[in-house]
Amino acid sequence: MNLSRKEKIGLFLIGPLVLIASTFWLLMALSSQRLLCLPIYLAACGLYFSFKYHRPVGLLIGLVVLFFGSTFLPVDISLINAPGPPHFARLVMGFPTKETAEAGKRGEVVTGGCVISGHEPAWLLVW
Repeated sequence: MNLSRKEKIGLFLIGPLVLIASTFWLLMALSSQRLLCLPIYLAACGLYFSFKYHRPVGLLIGLVVLFFGSTFLPVDISLINAPGPPHFARLVMGFPTKETAEAGKRGEVVTGGCVISGHEPAWLLVW
């Protein structure tokens, strides 16, 4: 396989740096209850590691941009089971009050815990 100079620089120098930065960003995003970025990250990694079989550079760059962009969305998905059909519930961080705990039991809000990173989504899709 003959790679151009530009492709070699991208594949062997810039690619690993982006992969390492994306991995750290993914760990931070998962600690902030963000799951939507996980399948996008896995698709980008799969595309990066299969680069020698085909060269979809534009798609790879697009997936990386989509991955980072998905961590800033105000909505995300959750694995929390809530009463009723699938719906969006507001995420409440911090120590829950009595009213917040009761709303959480009804499935109106999701309590996120006491540790606030400032990177949490505002709404979660629960089912």
